[in-house]
Amino acid sequence: MDPEVKTMMTELLKLTQENNAILVKVYRKQKMAIVYKAIYWFIILSVTFGGFYFIQPYLGSVLNYYGAVTAESGAGSILKSNSGLPDVSSIQKILNQVNGE
Repeated sequence: MDPEVKTMMTELLKLTQENNAILVKVYRKQKMAIVYKAIYWFIILSVTFGGFYFIQPYLGSVLNYYGAVTAESGAGSILKSNSGLPDVSSIQKILNQVNGE
């Protein structure tokens, strides 16, 4: 074997081993990044659903209270009867008076 070819082969072997070492490190870091991302989302979702689980009784009581208040007075009574709202004919009369007809 020619000495020049032999030196080129040894350099190629050395570069291939370096590339392999770098690729192994990159692959390991990529796997760890996936694991960390999964842990990150698990914590985010756990805190969200856990918070909702602990707040749900208070939220339910607030919604029940709001439903009782609107049913007894305010919006519930206004929506049930429209006696306080003018009809279209009375609005037309007012517009005619303003226009001078």
